[in-house]
Amino acid sequence: MFVVLALIIILVRPVQDIGSFVLSPFFAIGDSFSGTVRNAPENLKSRTELLTELQNLEQELERLRIDRESLEALTFENKSLRMSLSLRPAATAQAAEVIARPPQIPFDTLMIDRGKDDGLESGNLVLAGDRVLLGKLGKVSQNFSIVILNSFGQTSLSGSLTRTGEALEMRGTYGGMEAEVPIDFDIEIGDIVITEHASSYTTAIVGSVEENKSSGRKLALLSLPVPISKVKIVFIIK
Repeated sequence: MFVVLALIIILVRPVQDIGSFVLSPFFAIGDSFSGTVRNAPENLKSRTELLTELQNLEQELERLRIDRESLEALTFENKSLRMSLSLRPAATAQAAEVIARPPQIPFDTLMIDRGKDDGLESGNLVLAGDRVLLGKLGKVSQNFSIVILNSFGQTSLSGSLTRTGEALEMRGTYGGMEAEVPIDFDIEIGDIVITEHASSYTTAIVGSVEENKSSGRKLALLSLPVPISKVKIVFIIK
């Protein structure tokens, strides 16, 4: 009887050992999973902190980007102002900023931030730089004025070609100028027209020339020397 019980115990223990051996990896995985679950709040907390730091960094990056763009804008404005000042006419002139342009106001006009309080008067010449004549002052109020460009309709202006010295009469056509001359008049595309006042000022550039043989005339179409949309500072000759 005792021999039989001994044999049964001997046979059962290896089976238990084998079972423990087979199941031990699963027990280890279970312990590891249990530890991970217990540490989950700490891991989640770390992830939240990282996300917060990332958001803070993104906000700081956006602020730096805005600061950089503001600096670039100020640098460009400063450079433009320095260029404008370097082109100040030799004669005594009053600098003014363009504060309105078409389509906010009528075409072929500009509004500037100087007026009677600055000693300006209707008829004062308006320049863009040292030797570029844009037009004259029209209406002058206390603290602003309207510039009538040479391209304004029905505006008349005398000038001469720098290439030949030949004189011609120009008139504004709302958006440009034109000059009608004899068919044998020497005028070419690209010719520069100057106007004589106290000094010589560049007034227009020839853009096209059309011949009318039946009338024996030429029609030259001209433009202002500078694009008005780019003009930010003007100078008024008092």
